[in-house]
Amino acid sequence: MKYKIFKYASSRIDQDGNDNVHYFSKYFAPMFAYFFYKIKFSPNSVTFIFLVTGFLSALLLYWSFPIYAYLAWRLHIILDMADGSLARATKIFSSNAIGFDRSNHIIINTSILLAPLHFNGNIEIANGLIVSFYLYYFFSRNFISDKSTAINFSIKKNIIKNILGLEGYIAAQCLVIFFELYDFINFICYFYIFSFFLLFVVKLITRINK
Repeated sequence: MKYKIFKYASSRIDQDGNDNVHYFSKYFAPMFAYFFYKIKFSPNSVTFIFLVTGFLSALLLYWSFPIYAYLAWRLHIILDMADGSLARATKIFSSNAIGFDRSNHIIINTSILLAPLHFNGNIEIANGLIVSFYLYYFFSRNFISDKSTAINFSIKKNIIKNILGLEGYIAAQCLVIFFELYDFINFICYFYIFSFFLLFVVKLITRINK
């Protein structure tokens, strides 16, 4: 299968909306998916690589390699998209794929949230991060999963959401660790505990008003 045909076959029903959400990774995911297709990797194999890459991102942050940690984080998102692209293009679907994917996200997200606390943090901050983040994360997963929400999602809104969400948290922690400003780690944690709760409340209000 040639790349052009593969890319068309790997498209989602809500491709335009998904591209708005993943405005950076969308350029690379089809190429990575096609590479794995050429070397005959299965979609589940790519999902496993996405797990390893995401967890490596947390380890690199823990080991004080923030630039590499952020690059690994960006790569794991591309791989997360690539496994679905590969599955759609090859029509190879697994009944365990959704559970495998969601479990990977929980492992990776929890690891990356807690990694900076190695330098400066405590159990109260850890609990605050986990509770506030997963309130927002699981609310979005369980109640706002319609494809139409992605279609109507603007790039501008997505950038703001990313700044206030996990992407912003990781970028901020990578910066302070890179410059060895460890005293700011707790401040960033408190800011994002509030921010995650805020995102949850906004989603809740939006859902109630529908």
